[in-house]
This record gives sequence, structure tokens and C-alpha cells, in this order.
Amino acid sequence: MRADMIYKRITLGVIFTSLICILLWIKLLPVHVTLALASYVMGTANPWTNVPSFEVFVRMCSAKKDIYDKILIPSMKLFWPNDTRLVVVLDNETKSDHLCGEELRNRYPYPKVFYENPSKAYNNHGHDRQQWSMFYPENYTNAEYVGFVDTDTLFVSTVTPEDLFLNGKPVVIGVYGSLLNSWWRGVALKTSKLFGKPEVMKCMGYFPVIVKVEHIVKLRHYLEKRHNKPFDDIFKEYTVVDIFSQFNIMCQYVYTFHRSEYNFRIQKRPNGNWMKESQGRMPLKFYRDNFTAKERTPITRVAIHWRYHAPQKDEVLLPPYNLKSYYPQALLEGICHSGGFDICPDHCRYFNKSNIHRNLFNFEYSDWTWDPACDRAQKKHYADVKRLIEYYRLNDMNIFGEKTADVACERIFRSVKVDISKVIH
Repeated sequence: MRADMIYKRITLGVIFTSLICILLWIKLLPVHVTLALASYVMGTANPWTNVPSFEVFVRMCSAKKDIYDKILIPSMKLFWPNDTRLVVVLDNETKSDHLCGEELRNRYPYPKVFYENPSKAYNNHGHDRQQWSMFYPENYTNAEYVGFVDTDTLFVSTVTPEDLFLNGKPVVIGVYGSLLNSWWRGVALKTSKLFGKPEVMKCMGYFPVIVKVEHIVKLRHYLEKRHNKPFDDIFKEYTVVDIFSQFNIMCQYVYTFHRSEYNFRIQKRPNGNWMKESQGRMPLKFYRDNFTAKERTPITRVAIHWRYHAPQKDEVLLPPYNLKSYYPQALLEGICHSGGFDICPDHCRYFNKSNIHRNLFNFEYSDWTWDPACDRAQKKHYADVKRLIEYYRLNDMNIFGEKTADVACERIFRSVKVDISKVIH
């Protein structure tokens, strides 16, 4: 046998043996080391690596546990990473809240549970107490940022880092234009009175509402200095009539004093007589002069406010169209647009991949789909989702909360009551 042939065989043997040894070595390594090596070998870094320290925050009571179990948690499991950190704050004085907290902390997503003592700062309204709690996030988290959600937050698409932070700054989606009703007109007046200047935007317009914890502390101090009294006294005075929004207050502060630290997007709500100036709100000219064209361009939301959502008339559901029947369809549609058309096409036959995914642009009766730029925003979002899902797949991570994505597709599919005459063939 020629010497060069012997040399080639020996070389191939050494390479083959080395590869086997490397694979066995990797198999014995801790999971986080294995994933890091896999990312290095495949040239794919973890997309979540550069996201700032962040925790999802929900203030609730045991009476809302059924909504938490039915709406918030199933949608988080489908569309968030498995290691998402959740903080739950409950009432300390009620036995039912303690029982609820013990149950929640022992199952997915294994939240950190805190119990809050009652305060004299709110006027015996549970809604006021919930909002008051959100002004003290440093009592419950060491994270740099909190992302506020409600128990009836329904996530409707895979959440990517870009949905939460752009260039390391939180995304804020505000709404201006036609005020939804008299309650929100009262909110604008309340925010204006609190700050001594017109309200800029409605910030109950997306979930999660992400704010830097340090800025919420500074907000309290700013209002104390402006009104010359403790924050809790201010809160009690301003909530005698239960008309205010903690998110509008937070956004007013960060827009005024920390605008460069956030990525603002502003949605026009051109409903009804929207050109009429609204008392307590900035004049319409303000939005043209103070927000760039990009800041006035649509961006996707990843959640709807379930209790305040109007299903479209052309849904694939059997009538009647209502919130109870709608939420499984919203989850399935989110799965399909998040890769389900390829992963589980049979389950997605009711939807059209090329259609606008309306839930990305519709929040509390404020629909953005009148703007043709929604199509571009949707394509950008789902390109980000595709890269993220591919990373999960390459690293053998859960997709839609399951090791086998088909399991999630089938589970949600079975809960949708479909009008078969609307099936897309």
C-alpha cells in the first residue's frame, strides 16, 4: 500500500475518533456550557443575552386567579422563553391570597410571590390598590426594569427581544387622538393636573409596560417635590374619584424627563371627531412637531387586553363571537404566524399567512391597521420571530412551551370552535 494512502487513512481515523470524543465530552458538560458551545459552533448567539435585567410584574388578588390561569399564564407559556421571570404581588391580610400564592409559586412559571400589607394610600378600591402597588416596584424586584401586565393580558405572538427593547431601550407605545370615552377624558384631566401640563399620551395601549425601576422611584420624588407632600398623600387625594391611570402617569414622567432612554412610538386614533382638541391633552400640532415620522410609524404589539378587546366580524369562529370563545383562536393564530404555518400546517388551515395579523395592531378598541405601514411592521416582527424560533430549534429548546411544538398546536387547536365553511383550502 502506498505511504500516502496509509497516511490518509490514519488521518481520517484520528479525525473520526476525535469527533466521537468531543461529542461524548459535550454530552457530559452542564447544559449551559453545552448551549454556549453549540451557539459558538453554529455561529448563533442567544438573542436574549443583551436584554437588560427585566422581570414581568403582575399585581393581583385571589379573586383574579381564574383569569391568571386561563389567560395570562397559558399565553406566556406559548410565547415567552421558559426561563422568563415573573413577580406576583398579592394581599397580605387575606387567607385566600396566601393559599393562592402558595399554589402559584409551585407551578409554571414558578413566580416570586410577595404579600403586600394594606395601606391608607388608596380609598378602599381594589383597582386603586393595584395601581398604587405599581409605584413601588423596588419592594419586589432587584431587576433594572419591570414589565407590568394584568391578569387578563393575552399574549398573541412569540415575544422577541426586539418587541421589548430596541438598542437597549424599552419600547413605549402611546395613543393620541380620539379619547375612548368619558372615563379616559377624565384620566387626561387628572394627569394634566398632577403634572401641571397637558397629558401627552394614553399608555394603557400595550403590554408589557416596561419602565426602569429607578425612574418610578424618581417619579414619586418628583411629585412629592412638586406637590410638597408625601407621595401616598398625593395618591389618596387624587384617587378619591376612581379616575386615573398609573401607566399614563409613568409615561408622562419618562417622556418629560427621560425621553432619550426609551423608544417611543405614538399611535393616532382617528375615530369620530378626533380633530377636535381634547381638554387636558396636548394639542394635535404637538405630535407632528415633537414625534419623528418613524415614531409615528406602526410597531407591533405582542399582547391584547383580553377583557377590552372586540373580536372582528370575519373570525373563523362559530357564532356567537365573544371573549370566551375568542381567546383560543387568538392563541392559535399567534402560533400560526409564529412559525406554525410550517411547523403544524394542518392546524393553521383556517388562517392566511399573507393577511394582516390584526391582534398585533389592535389594543383596547384602538386599531392601527388603517395605516398601510402595519404590513411592513408585521414582516419585520415575524422575521425576528423566525430567527428566534430557529435558535430555539437548533438548541433543542421548547417551542410554544413544549419540547414538541405539535403538542401545543394540537392542544390549542382542539379548543377552537371553528366554522368549517370558513376553512382556507
